[in-house]
Amino acid sequence: MAKEALVGYDSEEDILYVYSVNRRASDSLDLEDYIIDFDKRGDIVGIEIMGASKVLSKLFGSKITPEELEIAGKQTSLRVFKTSKFVYVSFTLKFKRREIVVQSPVLPRAVAAPA
Repeated sequence: MAKEALVGYDSEEDILYVYSVNRRASDSLDLEDYIIDFDKRGDIVGIEIMGASKVLSKLFGSKITPEELEIAGKQTSLRVFKTSKFVYVSFTLKFKRREIVVQSPVLPRAVAAPA
């Protein structure tokens, strides 16, 4: 299901934030370069990518600069895909000349629903 989300970028720390509008995180899960945020019900409401310009450049095989991330579109949709065993998060970043679809690492469903 897609949720309206906002994009934020901290250029000093090179952290990209994507978080659902009107949903607050109450718990999080740290997965190396990613932090997945959950609300009180255990639903995923956000994702943070640490070292975003490096992580995204490596993921897409082309350089994505901090300057591009600073001016990337500020609105997106946060999509959470669930199967019986796995969960992952997806969102689109819009740049001046291109769009990229970012997906989180696949999470075991049991981990993606903290108590």
